[in-house]
Amino acid sequence: QVGLPDNWASDWLRWADEDYQAEQATLATELSTIDKRLLENESKSGRLLDLYLDQSISETSYRQKQNELFDDRTGLEEQKDRIKQHGSSWLGPFKEFVDCALQAHKIARKENTNGDIKDIAKRVGSDYLLKNKKLQVEYKLPFTSLRAAGLARATAPDGEQNSISVAYYREVRTFFHAHLEK
Repeated sequence: QVGLPDNWASDWLRWADEDYQAEQATLATELSTIDKRLLENESKSGRLLDLYLDQSISETSYRQKQNELFDDRTGLEEQKDRIKQHGSSWLGPFKEFVDCALQAHKIARKENTNGDIKDIAKRVGSDYLLKNKKLQVEYKLPFTSLRAAGLARATAPDGEQNSISVAYYREVRTFFHAHLEK
């Protein structure tokens, strides 16, 4: 129920790589913009010092503007550090998820895989309940989305399979992006 078919897995990995490349380009542009703003800040600070040394502005005005420039520079450096540190950190865990879901799909089709099933069950489920003499699983996120995708895939006509795959890819990718980019 939480397996990922081969064709979906290859599509999802390809789309993730494309999204990652697009994000890398965007992040590079953002870093370049921040670097330009840091250079402008440094230039303004130098001009401000020159004005103060020429006694064109008061010490109070100098200190106030210098503090504003310092706060701006600090904010820009923090923003730059955040981008460098967290950039596109979602891709690795996303690929691990796809690999686990692909393994779950393959294991579900095999016989006599008790050890494999136990390992996959630990990775995809968080709470196991015994209800009416049947084992029930509460799936970890984003495996809940994958379970819903499986149900949608099972009931949809063949022509809608790709749109279902795209929709659930976006949902799962958004989960990883939102939870790992903080």
